[in-house]
Amino acid sequence: MSKIGKKAIKITDQVRVELAPTEVKVFGPKGELSTPLLPKITVKLADAEILVARSDDEKQSKANHGLMRSLLANAVMGVTQGYQKVLKLEGTGYRVTAKGSGISMTLGFSHPVEFAAVPGITLKVTGNDLITVEGIDKQ
Repeated sequence: MSKIGKKAIKITDQVRVELAPTEVKVFGPKGELSTPLLPKITVKLADAEILVARSDDEKQSKANHGLMRSLLANAVMGVTQGYQKVLKLEGTGYRVTAKGSGISMTLGFSHPVEFAAVPGITLKVTGNDLITVEGIDKQ
């Protein structure tokens, strides 16, 4: 059995999970995420845990088993804690400024590079060279 796939995913009181025939929906304080079910993989709710199982021992099924468990664990963590990545611009004259919900970067081109935030993603600028990207979906 898959080392990753056989681990149960703990669900806190803040998280609600709904199983549908083609997807698993995870609801939490930060929002909701939907993960499509992979072929030959079954997901069950038992007590306060999500259990992932596979129907056979084919190579692809084994790979999907661990992948499905990881995707669901990421969804549970995303709706409870969220994800954050800090990016630092390094280079002479490289700067970043907040512009609405997006950012504007000076990177040595003849024009500023503007980047709009994707829905569900928050961009924060700290100082002249730090960008913090936050969201609930790890993907």
